Amino acid sequence: MNHTESNWARRFVDRVALVTGASSGIGLATAKRLAGEGAAVALGARRQDRIEAESKALTDAGRRALAVPLDVTDEASLRAAVKRIADAFGRLDVVVANAGLDRVKPFTTLSDADWSDALQVNLVGAARTVKTAMPLLARQGGVVVMVSSVAGLQGATAHAVYAAAKGGVVALAMSLAKELAPRRIRVNVVAPAMVKTDMFDRISKTWTAERKAEMEKAHPLGFGEPEDVAAAIAYLASEDAKWITGSVLVVDGGLSIA
Repeated sequence: MNHTESNWARRFVDRVALVTGASSGIGLATAKRLAGEGAAVALGARRQDRIEAESKALTDAGRRALAVPLDVTDEASLRAAVKRIADAFGRLDVVVANAGLDRVKPFTTLSDADWSDALQVNLVGAARTVKTAMPLLARQGGVVVMVSSVAGLQGATAHAVYAAAKGGVVALAMSLAKELAPRRIRVNVVAPAMVKTDMFDRISKTWTAERKAEMEKAHPLGFGEPEDVAAAIAYLASEDAKWITGSVLVVDGGLSIA
C-alpha cells in the first residue's frame, strides 16, 4: 500500500462496481481506486489478457476483483459479463461507462466507418452498458458515472467525431438522470481534458514542438494522470455525492479557464 492509497476512504465496502475500458488508463485507475476503497470490482474490456492480469494483481493484494471480458458494441458479451457479476457477487451498485475510442482526423477526411466506430463505442456503447446492467443495478438502486471529455463540451480541432460522441454522452447522462431517479439510480459525468493514457501517447506523438508547448500552456496545472480522474469518479460514485445527479464534473487541469 502506497502513501496515497493509505489515505483513501473506505466508501465502497460491500459494494460491487463494473468498470468498462478497464484494461488501461482511466478505467484501470478507477478499478484500482474503487477496489482500494473496498469495492468488489469487475474489470471489463476486450483485452482479456490485460484484465485477467490486473484482476489477479488486485486479488493478490487482498482486493476483490473479477475479470469480465466484454465488448460494449456487443450486447451478448455485455449480458454474459453482467451474469458473471451476478453469479460472483449477487449485486451491482456502480457502473462506470468508460470504454472509449478516438479518431484524430480532419473533419473532411472522416469516413462513415469512422463515425460508426466512434459512436458505437463512445455513445451507443455507454447506453448499451447501462441498459444491460439495469436489471441488476435497479435491484437496490445505484450509481452510473459516464466518462465524457472536455471535447464533448467545447469541441476540438481534428476530433469532430470524438467530440460529437462525447457530447452525446453528456446528453444521454442528463436524460438518464431524469428517467432513472425514481428507481434510485444517480447518473453523472466526468469530463477530463488531456490525461496521460495510451490515447494521449498516440495523439501527442503527432504534435510538433510548437503544438506541444501550446497544449502544455492550455493546461495550467499540467496534463492529468489517470488517477486524477479516478478520484473524481470515486467521489461521484460514493455516498458523499448522494444528492448529486445529472451533473458534469470537469476534470481538466484548468483548461476551461486558461
